[in-house]
Amino acid sequence: MDTSDLPKDFDTKLDFIHIDLDLHDPVKGALDFVHPLLNPGAILLIDDYVSTWPGAMKAVNQYIESNQNSFTSIINHCNGLISLRKKGGTL
Repeated sequence: MDTSDLPKDFDTKLDFIHIDLDLHDPVKGALDFVHPLLNPGAILLIDDYVSTWPGAMKAVNQYIESNQNSFTSIINHCNGLISLRKKGGTL
């Protein structure tokens, strides 16, 4: 994924992010970009977590596997949405 257009000095911390990008590479790129910006307790809501979008689902599964100790809850809402809550915080 080409990330050359993304800001290099983006230092805003995030409490909530919604990702709806359908395909593997954009979803993976978005997750990799936002991960270090997530505040403790932040919520990630990711769309297209269904078998009809296998690339998006694969990117989310890879992200969860590589960051499995970062989250207190992972909820598959069974409607194409999955939510992840980062450890810590009071959200």
